[in-house]
Amino acid sequence: FSPTTNLNYSTTYTATLTTGIKDADGNSIYSYTWSFTTVAQPIIDTMSPTVSSVTPGANATNVPLNSSVTTTLNEAMDATTISTSTITLTDGSNNPVTGTVTYNAGTATATLKPATILNYSTTYTATITTGVKDAAGNNMATNFTWSFTTGAGPTITSVYPTSSQTGVPLNSIIAVTISATMDCKNNKNKNNFTVKYDNNIQLTGPINCNGTTA
Repeated sequence: FSPTTNLNYSTTYTATLTTGIKDADGNSIYSYTWSFTTVAQPIIDTMSPTVSSVTPGANATNVPLNSSVTTTLNEAMDATTISTSTITLTDGSNNPVTGTVTYNAGTATATLKPATILNYSTTYTATITTGVKDAAGNNMATNFTWSFTTGAGPTITSVYPTSSQTGVPLNSIIAVTISATMDCKNNKNKNNFTVKYDNNIQLTGPINCNGTTA
């Protein structure tokens, strides 16, 4: 018996063989009945994916300049839809930040890594667009957007001689201390630390840098 249409989901069917069936010698069989139940209807995913968490967090401040932007979704995603066109970062002037986007299927996390460090004291806006899809093909219902602000740059904490100081010895060094450790390799440059006198004459001499002081 081959049904002309598919059976129904979650349904019990009963099959019966009657005594009208005979063997080759004309003997009727005993009647026989048995039952079986079909499979349940599969659950079809029609729900849009949502964002579970983001880093840096929404409205975070003093964010390090070398930060990446990560987004964790609530379900497995279609990795082909996770890209620089669907996950973006812009600065306070709405200029796009270039970088690379990767997706970790094990944690359902997308990461945007900027190509260069971020700027000081700048509010950035990250966006996940409706172009991203979950594994079932459902798009994000709406764009998800949040912002964070990077930390302020280092500041000058002290100088020697002090500003407007008089009677400074002729053999004095000239020093500056900042609020963070210096990149001494790149800062030991006469163009980064200059001293001039009279009619804009530049004083010559070696520059030493150590920790927070040059």
